[in-house]
Amino acid sequence: IVSVVENTTSDIAPFSTTTTKSKRSTYYSASDEAQWYVMVTGKFTYGDGYAKCTSSSVSTKVYNTKNWKITHKASTYYRNQASASVTVNQLRDNGSVVQTMYRTVTLTCSADGTFS
Repeated sequence: IVSVVENTTSDIAPFSTTTTKSKRSTYYSASDEAQWYVMVTGKFTYGDGYAKCTSSSVSTKVYNTKNWKITHKASTYYRNQASASVTVNQLRDNGSVVQTMYRTVTLTCSADGTFS
């Protein structure tokens, strides 16, 4: 799984900044082909010694729909973090489930506006 923080928007205020950022985690096959991703997007306010997340959302995409199916997704936020969770089934060619995977991606903002 490869995770990347993506830039979206920023509004600069005198003592704090409000911004929306996203973090995407992509699951790759053994042959290095993208299979699916889960992305969390959070709205954050930071600066003046604090950071706070005020909302979050989750988005997903399945590239290989023959072998993967996302069966559940949810997003949460708490303090300075936004998180998204998914339940993913790996499928055989006949549609039966090989395994069920659970993945969570968390985006954290620090008081100086560093995202990880």
